[in-house]
Amino acid sequence: MGPLIFFSIIIPAFNEEQAIEQIIVRCLGVRAELIAQTAIDEVEIIVVSDGSTDQTEEIALRFESDLRVIAYPHNKGYGYALKTGFAVAKGDIVAFLDADGTCDPRFFIPMVQKLERSQADICIGSRMGTGSEMPRLRRIGNLFFRYLINVLGNTSITDAASGMRVIRRSALKWLYPLPDGLHFTPAMSCTAVMDAHLEIVEIEMTYEERLGRSKLKVLQDGIGFLKVILSIALMYRPIRVFGVLGVLMSAIAFWFGLLTLSGYLRQEAAAVDFHRVFSVVLFGITGIFVTGMSVVADRAAKLIHRLPRHRSPFGRLLHRSFRSRPAVIFSSLCVLSGVAMNLNNIVSWFTTGQMHSHWAYLVTGGFLWLLGAMILAIALINHMFDLIELKLEYRDAMEIGGRTQDATPETRQIH
Repeated sequence: MGPLIFFSIIIPAFNEEQAIEQIIVRCLGVRAELIAQTAIDEVEIIVVSDGSTDQTEEIALRFESDLRVIAYPHNKGYGYALKTGFAVAKGDIVAFLDADGTCDPRFFIPMVQKLERSQADICIGSRMGTGSEMPRLRRIGNLFFRYLINVLGNTSITDAASGMRVIRRSALKWLYPLPDGLHFTPAMSCTAVMDAHLEIVEIEMTYEERLGRSKLKVLQDGIGFLKVILSIALMYRPIRVFGVLGVLMSAIAFWFGLLTLSGYLRQEAAAVDFHRVFSVVLFGITGIFVTGMSVVADRAAKLIHRLPRHRSPFGRLLHRSFRSRPAVIFSSLCVLSGVAMNLNNIVSWFTTGQMHSHWAYLVTGGFLWLLGAMILAIALINHMFDLIELKLEYRDAMEIGGRTQDATPETRQIH
C-alpha cells in the first residue's frame, strides 16, 4: 500500500455572501466521489475570507466542523488569499475554485484523473467551451491573453485565467513568486508554460453565470494581466520580446540604408540628406543594441531557470549571430570599413588640422565603428556565458559522480 494522498481545496472569498454557502455544500458533496474515483485518500476544504465585510465569514463558519475557515480583517487580494490557503493546506495536491458559483467542483474528479494519467504538474479547467456562460467582453479578453501567452511560450493552452485548477504541491516552488491580485491566475499560466520543469494540461468544463457582483475591473485588471504576462515573459523568454523589437528596428535601419545607398549610386544629391543618415544611425545602433541585449538576457534567463538553450529557430538564429567567430569577423569588417571610409579625413586632420570630406562619411564611419565595437562586446559577454555554462556542467557532474575524473563532459570544450 502506497502513501496516502491528501487533497486540499482552497476557496478564496471576498464578499461572496450570496454564493459561499452553495459552493461549500457542493464541495462537501464531491469529497466522497473524489476518494472513490481517484487515487485521493483524504480531502480537506479551506475557505479564505479575504477581508470580507459582509456575511461571508459567518456563513462559512456554520460549516466549521467540516472545513477550515481562515479570515483576516483587510482585503489583500485574490492571489494573497490563495497563497495563504496553500501555506496552511496539508495536501500533496492543492486545488482551488472561485467562490462565486461559476465553477462546478465535480470537475475536480476528471482534473485529478488527468493529472494522474499525464503525470503533469498542473491541470486547468478550461471555460472556453461551447456551453460556457462567460460574458462576451471577458471572453474576448481571455482570447487575447491566451494568444499572447501561447505566442510567447510556444504552447497551446485555451484558458489563461481560469479560476479552477489542480496543482501538485511540488510545482509551487517553480511557480512562485506569484502576485497577490486577480492577475494571479494568468501569472501562474504564463510561468507554467514557460518553465521547463512544469507540464500543464487542461480539461474542458462548464462555466455558469456568477452569483453576486463581479470583482473584476475589465480595464484596470486587463492592464494588470498584460503587465504580469510581459514581466514573466521577460524573465523566461526575453529574446521573444526584445529580440523581435531589436530585429524590427534593425530592419528599419537597413531599409533607410538601402534608400540612401541607391540614391547615392544614382548620384541624387537629396538622397544623402541628414534625416535619412540620422535614421540609419538611430535605428541601427538601437536595433543592434536591443537585439544583443536580448541574447545576453536570454542566456542569463536560461542559466537561472536551467532551461534548454535556443529552442526556437528565431532564438537559434540570433544566438548564432553573436557567436565569437562570426561576430569578431563582422565587427572587424565594420571597424575597418569605418576607418577606410575616413582614411583621407584622418590623414588630413593629423597633417593640416582640417577635414574636407562630406559630413556623411564621418557619420557613417562613426556608425560602423560603434556598430563593430558593440557587436564585439556582446559576443564577448556571450562567450562568457559559454564558460559559465561549462563550469556549471562540471560542477553538476561532480556532484552526481562524486569524483573529478567522473565529471568530464566530453562533448564541450573551452575555445
